Amino acid sequence: MALGVVKLQLSFEKAEGIKIVESWGQLGVSNFNKWIFTDYIYAFAYSLLFSSILARLVKKRKLIFQH
Repeated sequence: MALGVVKLQLSFEKAEGIKIVESWGQLGVSNFNKWIFTDYIYAFAYSLLFSSILARLVKKRKLIFQH
């Protein structure tokens, strides 16, 4: 199923997405619904990571905007 989730995320057509989800069956869809919240955790963690990297680079290069 892990590869199916990646395929779902990379599918750009609604029909293709439906086809992928239907291929999982009832148990696969149930498991997906149970663990989808982890995608929000990843998104939050990545936003913190990239904003921290950007803040460090700005501070390091002394590009802090002054009013």
